[in-house]
Amino acid sequence: KRSYDFFMDGLAKLLYDERYRREILLAEEPYFVASTRYKEYPISIFDSSEFWVCIEGKIYDKTRSLLEDELSVLLRHVFQASCMSEEDKNIISEWLLNTDGDFMLYALNKNTKDFVIMNDILGRLPFYYHYDEKGDFIASREIQLLAHLTDSNNNCKNKLDRIGMAEVLLFSHTLGKRTLLSNIHRLEPASLLMVKSGNIKPKIINLHRFNFEKKE
Repeated sequence: KRSYDFFMDGLAKLLYDERYRREILLAEEPYFVASTRYKEYPISIFDSSEFWVCIEGKIYDKTRSLLEDELSVLLRHVFQASCMSEEDKNIISEWLLNTDGDFMLYALNKNTKDFVIMNDILGRLPFYYHYDEKGDFIASREIQLLAHLTDSNNNCKNKLDRIGMAEVLLFSHTLGKRTLLSNIHRLEPASLLMVKSGNIKPKIINLHRFNFEKKE
């Protein structure tokens, strides 16, 4: 629902020095995916007749061709999220458990126009999202971008989350999906966030939780 200039203005605030540049990765209604990064920052694009895929960060010990083959199979299970079976969920979580890396995965199903975002098993790269009932969904690795865009949207400053502030004072960090800003949430590790083409409200599925109480 927002204009191209609206997002580009927000991205301009993330150009921290002369090394950074803005780059549009995908512009296909109703989605707009862009990055601000320095040249060496790792982003890989996989584009086929079925899926558009972007990997941000690093996946270790897998060649590009192997990763491309795995993703084409994996995403067929991922895009079943609206009616995901336990088998689908187990296949995806097993892939995450056996994929070492610090990464975010972004993927568009070209046929259905559904879009998914998934992080690694430990959620090593912080990722934030915002949704309101007006139908605005914004997600980013940079919480500053969400703070700026939601300020512009509401014509007022973001209110701090009082519980988030208390958690930082007590534990030195917020818990779960909470952040210091109200209505801006952090994606928990091993999570799948799906946006359906006909309904921009995100659906979030937790794929795996470690139980550290179980010891060998």
